Amino acid sequence: MKSQNRALNLALIVSSIGISLLLFRNEIQSYPFEAKLESTWGDCDTTELYNANTTVTFYGDSRSDLADDYWAGVGWVPIYGHVGLDTHLGANPAVWNVQNLGHSTWKSDQLLSHLRTCMQSVNGEAKYKNTYKTSKNVAFEIAGNDFALNTIGMILNPWSIPSMADQVLNNTEMIIRVFQKKGKEKILLIGGYPALAYSFIYKDLLNYGINTYPDATPAAISPNFYLRFSDCPVYNNNDYLNGTVLFALAVNGYENWIKVSSKAYGTVSSLGLMRVETLYPDLVSRRQINFIAPWGCMQGKSGEMWLATPALMRDPAHPNFWGFAQWSIVVKSALSSLGLDQHPSTSTIVSPPDSSTPEIIPPTNCSYDVPSKTVSCGGRWFEPLAFGFTGSDGYLPYTFTTRNLPSGASVSSGGVFTFGPTFCANAPPAVNNCHWSFDLILTDNAKKTDTVRVNVATGL
Repeated sequence: MKSQNRALNLALIVSSIGISLLLFRNEIQSYPFEAKLESTWGDCDTTELYNANTTVTFYGDSRSDLADDYWAGVGWVPIYGHVGLDTHLGANPAVWNVQNLGHSTWKSDQLLSHLRTCMQSVNGEAKYKNTYKTSKNVAFEIAGNDFALNTIGMILNPWSIPSMADQVLNNTEMIIRVFQKKGKEKILLIGGYPALAYSFIYKDLLNYGINTYPDATPAAISPNFYLRFSDCPVYNNNDYLNGTVLFALAVNGYENWIKVSSKAYGTVSSLGLMRVETLYPDLVSRRQINFIAPWGCMQGKSGEMWLATPALMRDPAHPNFWGFAQWSIVVKSALSSLGLDQHPSTSTIVSPPDSSTPEIIPPTNCSYDVPSKTVSCGGRWFEPLAFGFTGSDGYLPYTFTTRNLPSGASVSSGGVFTFGPTFCANAPPAVNNCHWSFDLILTDNAKKTDTVRVNVATGL
């Protein structure tokens, strides 16, 4: 065992020295999104972040964005990944490279909105075909901010965590639909991993603050580091569900939940992401895409599934250098299995293919169950409500029509559904809600159609 530890320490020391040397090279080994923030995302222009050797395009939030550690006008900031995704993933830019379009702070619906904007087709032709250059192969991770940016509300109302997980899953499936519709060949969904959630073992001995776990020495990191993805623990749905039950039993009541989740803000995100992990397998099977789960590599060895390994974290939600190195071992394994760690040859495209089939885009304040193509909207029955549907792709102009529209409601030719405060006025105050359903049909100028089922519920 001692010889194995010495070998592990030696390997980590060698890799640490090699990466340290890279920090002083003039050549930037990746394509950091921040270098062209406004135009890249505001104008759908990725021309400076793409070349003929781009093998895979990464999308996501700060958990991929911060791997580059490059801030516009500042330069390298050695806090998180230090060296960029190319180096972490072992890419040689002369042979293949990674286009990192991760965006810090983004939630799943923001990534979806970006893709719908920058990959849209107008009259059968990609709108941004000359500027939005990406690979045919994509890898993405998302969902952390859906929970993190709603932490306070979920601390007060932990019962909302599962419903947020369902919403994340719907958005994730719509993201995959966009990729598939736009001709992406290989799609890799990268699962989440825990944050520094509250530990019932370490309790207050664990510091949950920002930048309290800087990059550790190889000797300190080795007990918590897996050199191969095959050595990482593998969890299934029952493991995640059992972890949730164990956490709930340890909390032992709402008052204690308030205390522990307020002390460690990463707790909400960890539990939410753990719930999402149980939903991914069905989604992956339904959409026939590729999936990799970093959870086991990033989760601590304390037995608390919701807790990230502290030595791998720079702050409650984001890895330090070693954390990104550990995450990259998992992702690199997946890229290798898909053949994306070699010269791309014909695997890249300049723009999305033409898309001549129109699609209804539901309003953001409604939920959308993708498999059944069912949109659910709601509000108070004594207040007027309006929901704006839009169209995408196909051939302009669009026309919206309906089937079985309830009396008193209307849908404009532009897709705006409205009804007044008397729509459910016949319901006595004791009645909690009323329900209606109808079909919404979009027809484009080429007479091609898309249909969704709309459920409307109004209550007190």
